[in-house]
Amino acid sequence: MPHMLKFVPRDEVKNLFSNAQPSNMMQYLDDLKSVPENSPIYDVVALTAPEEQGGKFVTIGKLVLDGKFTTSKWGDEHLFFRHQRQDEDNKLKPEWGKVLPTHKCPFGF
Repeated sequence: MPHMLKFVPRDEVKNLFSNAQPSNMMQYLDDLKSVPENSPIYDVVALTAPEEQGGKFVTIGKLVLDGKFTTSKWGDEHLFFRHQRQDEDNKLKPEWGKVLPTHKCPFGF
């Protein structure tokens, strides 16, 4: 189980975009359409344990488009991601909890 995942943008994709903030959402969506189909867009990097406990970042894969970017109302209304709660991770790896900061989330349950 990785301690942390990072999605590192691939140079061939991130260099397609300006660092300037898009003036509106449509400009941002138009920029995404410029990404070539089937492009690798991120390297997936995992931290093997907290860095304070000797964890190292290792590349475990890449995220590749399956075709072209497209817009969809379904994605806007139905696609959501569940994030793992830190206390659930601590049950699996109690030794990690010794070095992790504890945060009180204002949206916690």
